[in-house]
Amino acid sequence: MAWPVQANAVFVRLPAEMARAAETFGAYPPDEVTGLVRLMCSWDTAEADVDALLAALAAAREPASLRAAGGPTGSALQEV
Repeated sequence: MAWPVQANAVFVRLPAEMARAAETFGAYPPDEVTGLVRLMCSWDTAEADVDALLAALAAAREPASLRAAGGPTGSALQEV
């Protein structure tokens, strides 16, 4: 993260595919100058919503060749 978390917003640098995945959850597009993505949540955001975002980001992080081939996904990639 670019700064410590002190509120309901975090600013992160994400690769383009991950930024696009975050946008499907309502994240703002990356800043054109800094490349930072702003992620916001409500104080009553459900844990399941955060888990869904994290799963989408993990899936977007995987190489396209693994996704197409049905290779390891998400946390399985970290174990490899």
